[in-house]
Amino acid sequence: QLFFIPSRPMLDQIAEGEAKWGLFLDERLQNVYMDMWQKTLNIVNPYTGTKLIEDPVLAIVEIFNEMDLIGQWTSNVYTSDTYSKMFQEQFNNWLAEKYSDDEELFAAWAEEGKKGLATNESMLDNSVKISAAIIELDNNYSSVRMRDTFEFVCSLEQNLYDKFYQYIKTPIEDGGLGCKSIVAGGTQMGVRERADLFINTGYDFVARHKYESHPQGAHYLTGGVATPSSGAMAGNHEDSALAREGARRIAGLPFIVTETMECVNVHSAEFNLLTAAIYSYQGWSVESFQFFGSSLDTRSSIIYNPIQVMDRPSVFSTTFSSALLYMRNEITGASEGYYRAFTIDETYDAVDQTFGLPYGSYVVGKTGIYFVDEEGNVIFRNESIDIDEFESDESIIE
Repeated sequence: QLFFIPSRPMLDQIAEGEAKWGLFLDERLQNVYMDMWQKTLNIVNPYTGTKLIEDPVLAIVEIFNEMDLIGQWTSNVYTSDTYSKMFQEQFNNWLAEKYSDDEELFAAWAEEGKKGLATNESMLDNSVKISAAIIELDNNYSSVRMRDTFEFVCSLEQNLYDKFYQYIKTPIEDGGLGCKSIVAGGTQMGVRERADLFINTGYDFVARHKYESHPQGAHYLTGGVATPSSGAMAGNHEDSALAREGARRIAGLPFIVTETMECVNVHSAEFNLLTAAIYSYQGWSVESFQFFGSSLDTRSSIIYNPIQVMDRPSVFSTTFSSALLYMRNEITGASEGYYRAFTIDETYDAVDQTFGLPYGSYVVGKTGIYFVDEEGNVIFRNESIDIDEFESDESIIE
C-alpha cells in the first residue's frame, strides 16, 4: 500500500483530502501515481541486487487501499470547483456516448410521476447534474436516471482499476511493469459493495477489509475514543466480521482479508482462534492486522493501541498457536458451498446492493456470490478465468 504527494500547484486547485478521490478523474494525478508505482517496484535490494518486482518475496500487490468510489462518492468527496466541474463534465461525456442527443436521453429517463431530464439540463453544455441525492429513493428520480448515475460512478472506479492493473501486469516490452505477482484492484469499506465486487472479478483475487470492531475516533485509545463492540464473536455468528466476510467471497476467485481485527474487549482472546478456524474451513487467506511494535522487556501494563498486541496478553498468547492452527490445515475445509447469483441488472441496482445470503451460512459450508448473464452463465470480467479448469482457489493462485 503506497502513498504519493501531488505537486503544489495541483494541490492549490483542490480541497483538503480531495486528491485521493481526484485520482478517479484527474489524469495528472494518475500519471503521478503510475510514476510512483514504477519507482517503488523497481527499488533494488542492496543486499541481493534484486528489484522488488523480480523478487520472489513479493507475493501480492494491492493497487488501492480503501479507495472505493462506489461506496464513498455519496459523502460528497468532490467539493472543489475543479473536481466538481470535472465530475459533471465526465458524466455528461459518458451520457453522450450512450445517448445520441438530449431528446433520446429525455425519453430514456422519462417515468410517470418521477423526475427525469430537467428542462434546464443538456448534454450540449455539460449541464446534466450528477448528485448523490439522485440515487436516494425519497428524492423520486426515475429508475433509469438512478441506474445511469450509479453505473457512471462504477465505470470511473472500473476504468481506474483496469488502467493500473494493466500497467502493473503488462510485460515491460509492451510498456508495462511486468509484475508476475498476483494483483488485486482494491479493498472496500462496505457500502454498495455488490457492484464493487463485480469490478474486482477482473483481477487475480479479491481483497477486503473486515473488522469485528474498529476503534472510533482514533487508532489510539485516548479520551473520546470508543470501542464499538463489546460482545463475543462466538455468540454472534449472524453479524460478526466472519459473517460479513462470508457474503463477499466470489466463487472461483481467491479471497484474502488483508485487514481484520477485534478491538479491545473482554472477549478478544477469541479472535485469533476463531479467525484461524473459520478461514481454514472456508479456504480464505488472512492477514490479521496486528502490530508487534515493542519488545517483551518494554511492554506496558496499559492497553493503549488495539492493534498493538504486545501489551494485550490475551491476544498475544493466541497469535502463534492460531497461526499454526491455520498454516498446518488443522481444520478440515468445508465440502459444500452455498452461493448467491446476481445478474448484471441486479449488480448495478443503485438502491439494493444487499447480498441476500443469510449471514450465518458460513458455519455450515463455503459461502459467497457470483455473477451471471441472462442465460445463467457465470461471468468474470477477467476472461482468462474459467473456473471449470480449476479444482480449488489454491490451484488458481498456482
